[in-house]
This record gives sequence, C-alpha cells and structure tokens, in this order.
Amino acid sequence: MENGSHIEADWVSWLTQQFPTRWFEPSSTLSPQEQMHLLESRFDRFEKTVHHRYRTKRAFKGSHVIVGGTSGKGSCATFIAQGLVPHVSRVGLFLSPHVNTVRERFSIIDREAGLIYPEFDELSAIASDIAAQNPEASLFEALFLIAGQYFSKQACTYVVWEVGCGGRLDAVNALPHKEVSVVTNVQLDHTEWLGSTRAAIAHEKAPIFTNSQACLYGEADPNLIPIFEKYRQLGDSRAIPCDECLFACNDSGQVVAQLQNGSKTLPYWGLGSRKNLSLAHAVIQHFGFGTDGFVKAVSVPILKGRLELVSRNPHVLFDIAHNPHKLTDTLDVCQKWNHERKRCVLAFSELKDGFEMLRLASKTFHEIWVCSFKANQGRSSVPKSQLLSWVDELSSNAPVLVCDSVDQAMALAQSGLGTQDLLVVTGSTFLYREAISKCLVKE
Repeated sequence: MENGSHIEADWVSWLTQQFPTRWFEPSSTLSPQEQMHLLESRFDRFEKTVHHRYRTKRAFKGSHVIVGGTSGKGSCATFIAQGLVPHVSRVGLFLSPHVNTVRERFSIIDREAGLIYPEFDELSAIASDIAAQNPEASLFEALFLIAGQYFSKQACTYVVWEVGCGGRLDAVNALPHKEVSVVTNVQLDHTEWLGSTRAAIAHEKAPIFTNSQACLYGEADPNLIPIFEKYRQLGDSRAIPCDECLFACNDSGQVVAQLQNGSKTLPYWGLGSRKNLSLAHAVIQHFGFGTDGFVKAVSVPILKGRLELVSRNPHVLFDIAHNPHKLTDTLDVCQKWNHERKRCVLAFSELKDGFEMLRLASKTFHEIWVCSFKANQGRSSVPKSQLLSWVDELSSNAPVLVCDSVDQAMALAQSGLGTQDLLVVTGSTFLYREAISKCLVKE
C-alpha cells in the first residue's frame, strides 16, 4: 500500500480483512458460564502472545499506565499523558474507543511537536508482521498489538492506555508490566457483558490492579471500596492518595485550579472533569512531578468530544456522554448556562439506556432532535422505530422530533440558531464523527 494512497476507511477495511476473527461470538447453544470460560481461555492465550512479543519484538517498552472505568476514562488518560509530557520527550496515548479517527489509538504527544498521529503505511507494516505471526487475533487485539509495537518504535518513555470495556478480560490488561492502574468510577453500563449490578461491574474493572505497582480509584461508594481494596491487595499494589481540593467548579460549571500563586481557569466543565483532573494529577504526583507543570500542560485541550465547546457564539457543545450517569453531569453544566433557547441532538447505541437519557434531556432542553447514526466500530444505533416508540411513551413539554438521519437532525437543530442559543450534541461516542462533520459553526 503506497504512502498516501489510502484513506482511513480503506485502511480499516484492509485491517479487518487481516484480522477477521471476532473477539466474541454469541452462542445460543452455550450457557453464560460456558461462554465466559471461552472468553477467559481466549484472554489467557492472548496474554501469552503479548508477553512473547515483549520478549522477542521489544514491543510494549516504557512505563505503562492503564485507565478504566465507566465514564471519564478517556479524559483521565489524556490528562495523565499531557501531564507527563513536560518531563519526557514523548508519551504514547491509546484511546479506546476512538471518537473521530482510528489514529487516536496511536496518538503521541511530543514535548516539541505536540499531538502527532501516525501515517497509515507505518501502521500497516506493523500490522502485516502481526497478522503473519498471530492471524487468530481479533481486530481490537490487533489494534492493541500494533500500538504496543508502534509506541516502542517511537521511543515513548510512558504509554497511557484506555481500557476499552470492563477490564479483567480487556486486551489492555494483558500488558506485561503496569506502573499505575486507575479506575475512574463504576456505573451501570455494558450490563450484558459486565453484570447487572454495580458490584458485579466493579469485579470486572478492579482486576486491572493486579500486577500493577500502584493503583488509584475514584469510586467513593462504600459498598464498592472493599472490592477495589481486595484486588489492590491481591496484586500487592500501592494505593495512590488523591487530593481533590486542587480543582473546583465555579458558578458556570467551569473547572478552576487552585494554585499557590493564584487560581487558573481551565477549558473544562463539570464535576466529571474536575474528578478526572484530580485523578490524573495524583498519578503525576506519584511519578514525582509537580502541580504547576501539570496544570500548564492540561490548559490546552486536545481531546475530542468530551464537553468540547466548538463554538461560543452561539454555544455549540459536543459531548460523548453515553450513559445516564455521564449525561447527568453534562446536563448539570448546561443548566448553569443562561441561553434564550437550548437545543439538543441525541443518538444512542443499542444496549444502552437510551430512553432514560432521552427522559433526562427532555427536562433541560427546549427542543430535541433524535436520530440514528451509521454503524461505527461494530456498534449499531437504536433504530428509528424504537426512537418513535420512546417518544410516544415520553411525557415531555419539550418538542421531540425523530429524524431520518444525523444529517437531517443537525440541519434542523442548526436552522435559526441564534447567537444567544445553545446546541448540545450528545448521547453516544459513535455520534460524534458523523455529527461534527455537519456542524456549521466552529471556532
């Protein structure tokens, strides 16, 4: 494949052909326990593959930090990576799922050049080598293996990894050595995979603490803390203290850092951002680095779709809130802002609590457009028929229109949008890329 001769869609299609195996194939003939046993056996085999590549290919070099949790894991991982950059030449950052481009899974933050994405041909050479030796790898496992080799070739001193789903059986947990593991929080999400209670989900997320030198969790529920402590002690992992007093939210919901020489307003909003910054700062302190450098490093936002204000006149906000817990934080910020009209475009992934998110949004916005996004990263959107049923069931004073497409929803939501209005686009990680391309007002 010649340099520059293929676009991202072509590369992803090519990669899918190289790694056609699905990580999990649901079976109606196997019990849930038997299917879980298959997944555990697969993870054990994959873990051996990772360790072999570490020994023979010198992949996965450097110091590794992994970040899991229901919400905020991508933000926390990015803040950690940004906070490390002032002290080393470059840091690798693996974001999963990606929001705007698959190259987010192979991000490098360079102290001089800033955010760098790789060329696809460079990744293809690594992928071909992996396919030749590990053809049974699934697409996600392959992306992880490619990243491990790529970050090593790029001489990244640190690599920060975002867990894709859960933790215990996620590819990221197969790392041969982990300096720090972080879990941001535990909420009901992916219940079809992880369990129907927060305790069950905690048992899936907390095992990333095993074989980790130090760990940190942001979950404060006293019923869940013993679960995290169990896995921390099993892994003989040191607990990292977290002081949340450094960051606060002002009256408009914007995060402010309380420094010794005064305060600094940061380009982030909401209690979730405040929490994620606090966790990331604790990790930076664990590595022996200071507060001022961390605050300066995160002052320039690089993360897409996390309460991303793409325009201020009018206010247009993109947020990948994908469960009721995260959406509540986003809506709390919106309620602090004074606008003549508040509009919202929503789409939901299947198997998410879309109706509850729609119900919550209807209490904040004056007008709502709901739609279905195109299938993305193996995820499908709630279909129009289900959206129509939800709207019929919804008791709302705000008008809610079900649209035929993201294009239609974005066009209608932006029609007549005044300078004193607010438009929020949210509901799913997989809505962002399709919707941002249709945003007419950007700064």
